[in-house]
Amino acid sequence: MRADRVISTIDFHTAGIGMRLVTSGLGRIPGATIGEKRRWFQEHLDHVRTGLCLEPRGHRSLLIAIMTEPVTPGAQFGLFFIYPGGYYVSCGEGTIGAATIAVETGMVAQTGSETRGRRCRDRRALRRRPGARGHAALDAVVRRAARPDRRGRRRGRSAARHLRWRRQRVRDRRGLPGRGVHQARAGQADRPAWHGGPRRGQRPAASDRARSRQDERRQRARPRAARRRRRVAQRARVGPGPGRRRALRLRHMCAHGALPSPRPHAGRLHLHEPRPARARLRGPDRRRDGSRGAARDPAGDHRHRLPDRLQPDPVRPGGSDACRLPPRGLIVKTLVLGGGVVGVTTAYFLAKAGHEVTVLEEKDALGLEATGGNAGIIAPGHSFAWASPRAPRMLLDSLRGAETAIRVRLAPDLGLYTWGLRFLRECTADRARRNTLIKLRLCQYSQAVMNELVGRESIEYHAIARGALYLYRDHAELEAGTKKMALLAEHGQKQEILDARAVARLDPVFEPVRDKIAGAIRDVGDSSGDSRVFVENLARVCREKLGVVVRLGVRVNALHADGDRIDAAVTSAGVLSADNYVLALGVGAPRVARTAGVSLPVYPAKGYSSTFPLRAGGLAPMVPGVDERWLVGWSRLGDRLRLTSTAEFAGYDWSWTPRDFNNIHRLARDLFADAADYDRGEYRACLRPMTPDGPPILGLGRHRNLFMNAGHGHMGWTMACGTARIVADLMTGRMPEIGLEGLTVQR
Repeated sequence: MRADRVISTIDFHTAGIGMRLVTSGLGRIPGATIGEKRRWFQEHLDHVRTGLCLEPRGHRSLLIAIMTEPVTPGAQFGLFFIYPGGYYVSCGEGTIGAATIAVETGMVAQTGSETRGRRCRDRRALRRRPGARGHAALDAVVRRAARPDRRGRRRGRSAARHLRWRRQRVRDRRGLPGRGVHQARAGQADRPAWHGGPRRGQRPAASDRARSRQDERRQRARPRAARRRRRVAQRARVGPGPGRRRALRLRHMCAHGALPSPRPHAGRLHLHEPRPARARLRGPDRRRDGSRGAARDPAGDHRHRLPDRLQPDPVRPGGSDACRLPPRGLIVKTLVLGGGVVGVTTAYFLAKAGHEVTVLEEKDALGLEATGGNAGIIAPGHSFAWASPRAPRMLLDSLRGAETAIRVRLAPDLGLYTWGLRFLRECTADRARRNTLIKLRLCQYSQAVMNELVGRESIEYHAIARGALYLYRDHAELEAGTKKMALLAEHGQKQEILDARAVARLDPVFEPVRDKIAGAIRDVGDSSGDSRVFVENLARVCREKLGVVVRLGVRVNALHADGDRIDAAVTSAGVLSADNYVLALGVGAPRVARTAGVSLPVYPAKGYSSTFPLRAGGLAPMVPGVDERWLVGWSRLGDRLRLTSTAEFAGYDWSWTPRDFNNIHRLARDLFADAADYDRGEYRACLRPMTPDGPPILGLGRHRNLFMNAGHGHMGWTMACGTARIVADLMTGRMPEIGLEGLTVQR
């Protein structure tokens, strides 16, 4: 069979990881960003990944870097990473190693000055960007170089200084005094002249100096050889230079439907039919005769994914075994910190992927914080970022005592002002548009994931799928709202413009008050439901079907970090350890993350929520919606009516006064006077974890086993299922179905 491509690769290792750099043979990979190139590769060339990663051409711990055209001005090339189990967002050590190989082999001209010392020499090709820790897709950027003559002189001085230090260590080990200014350089310096030692001012003979240096080299070689046997080299050791190996260039043949044979036949390369991929098995999956032979892939083709129980061990970006995920044949223990809708949905998807999950919740029941106090609307059609050009004016009016939708209460809180400055920086038209589209993409994806989950598990949560109404009081506001909503309509949201008569036909509750409204924009795809009922029913599925453990009344106080890993969570029930940790604590996430040295730009936005029992025979709304003048949201949750309003930045304060519910009472009596018994309401304040730009924070930060799922703001109910699936995909080595631009720690 004819091969359709020849792929050139370079095999090397860095930080203890066996790596392979693909330099040519894939052609141009389309995409304006590294994320788009990676997704195109997954859709069209995934058989190349399996052909290069799996046996016989790869192994279960192989990490491969794909070199692409640069997408950042000034960059030399781009990188993304694949491995036997799937795709990585990025790898810090892999980026440094690949850039070093590119410079050492001459593929990229060196344009960075060579730094002093052996430890820094391997980093001269790629310097870390400020604040970056290797967890965002980036281009390898090589900086400008110094003159060659200066480079050589620096290395010579450094080598001489290192040699003097080694000689002094040999003298210390032998118990000899240190060499003075006028002493000889060899080991005969302490011998008197009548025993063959040098006289005053006389240097030892050349043969004696050579013999002494040879003895020192032998002394240095013994511990060095022992260390080399005990551990794997921690730095990339390829390319020209003293003590370095030459880079090994390999050429791999890859064909659709066939793979090259690993056995040479008379110097020619013969193609054979696809043979099963192999993976090492453990426990009950080993061969019955006790041998260590490989099992066969039921799919029988490298292009097909192995079943989970046969998957090779996934390798996280990192150097030591402690930084790797446990093998798939073993149990992966995960602690989900937080029992709201975000934490429970994350636990569900991780348990479905085979993790042993424990959920920690401080309260005596799940979903009692922001999950139990939201408006109940699943609203991709209301994904607008709060940081908009209108927001600064609202905040200023609130300081003057006006009843605005967004308020601020000044307090001696440094976090409020630092977060507020970042919020104001996002209040431009361009940034508001960008953040809105990021939120919209995530909300649309989350709604699709939620519909799939509800259908598969038959979750009941008082769902109403009749769209949502965004109500306007006068025609000028309706026209302005139509222009504003056009941005969402251009990106997939199906909307209808309704006048007052059409609104009353859709929901009869508006017939008596038709003269008070000008019309509404109906988003057809929006819906509503009780998020706390959803959490309770989903948690029951997790317990009964998936074995998830839920521990109530456990407060997470701190995270214990050791280098780039989290070792344990310090809780009110003691110190709990796991392989992975998911931070889904809502407004408590920054406090806990700070104990591990992680700073999250999340600040609480207080919202006011009220729930009223429906009045028998009353006319209650059936379609959820939002009053765009007062920004009061409503939804029907079974036999109750939920009304929410206001976002107030006042710190970690759960208190409230009757004045805080003025907007809610005014709208309820104006539009839904006969709907509910407003004398028997339940009132509460809840804190929503807001980021300055609006989108949540997902994925890895500075620790390899701490995954963020925080900062959802007022859209937590809408985004929960989508962010849970994304985090679960990242933790299990799968490629998320949507891009992560604007959703990671590094924005």
